[in-house]
Amino acid sequence: MRMTVNRVAKQSSVTADTVRHYVRIGLLQPRRDPGNHYKLFSESDVRRVDFIHTARQLGYTLREIGAMVRAPQGGEVSRRRVRDIIKGRITTHRQRLDKLYRLQGRLEDALTAWGRLPNGVPSSHGMKKLLESVDDEP
Repeated sequence: MRMTVNRVAKQSSVTADTVRHYVRIGLLQPRRDPGNHYKLFSESDVRRVDFIHTARQLGYTLREIGAMVRAPQGGEVSRRRVRDIIKGRITTHRQRLDKLYRLQGRLEDALTAWGRLPNGVPSSHGMKKLLESVDDEP
């Protein structure tokens, strides 16, 4: 089934301008309707937009995503580059997750401690101490 820009955008929960941008930078290559020259997309294009959207949420740049989607046809050097991109992001994600887990622990500890207070509400000093501990995060 062939779809228009708007239909792809709706199915992928992105804007039509986002889909058009992906076409402009070569991440999508829709066919043209011979009668009206509209861009026509396939289910495979919808899956690619979903992949791009998810990869963006994970912090990959459009340039990195472009390397990923072109890697299968790009030869060993291209596939090796994609492997290195993904490896680097995994390291970054682990660092971010570790930091989030530590922050989550401090927030839970603060709530537990505040729950022991007579009214359950922290003092301004207690709140300031929690916020400063977040700023001290390496």
